[in-house]
Amino acid sequence: MLLELVQDSCATSWEKLSENHEFCISDAIQSAKSRCTHDSFYHKLFFTLFVSSLNNTNIRNQLEQIIQSENKTLSAQLARLWPASPVEGVTLETWGVLLNAIVDGLAVQALIHKDFPVDTIYGEVETLFRGLSSMMTKEGNL
Repeated sequence: MLLELVQDSCATSWEKLSENHEFCISDAIQSAKSRCTHDSFYHKLFFTLFVSSLNNTNIRNQLEQIIQSENKTLSAQLARLWPASPVEGVTLETWGVLLNAIVDGLAVQALIHKDFPVDTIYGEVETLFRGLSSMMTKEGNL
């Protein structure tokens, strides 16, 4: 049942982001930021399941599917934003994994650190991705 809650929450978030025909990094950042709090029910549940998965292959396999789906969706969404990777030698698939890892890592920090500067950090994450997009435009890649 707990896995179903995580799966449903993920599916709902991705459906909302996919409703637009054009991927918007601001919307994706805002969606992730909205779940990044010191008392985030979603992330407490997700990380509790993660710890359980270390000793339960069934839970691990289901979480693996969720994470792989998120990585794949992020990569596909980034491909809508960038026709190619902004950094030679780094695939869009890797960018999807990295973005997903950043979001999960920030969630861990927010859960642990009561005064974690969520707005500042997510603002700078958005600036990072806008900067990468801007680099591509300047190089004539977009």
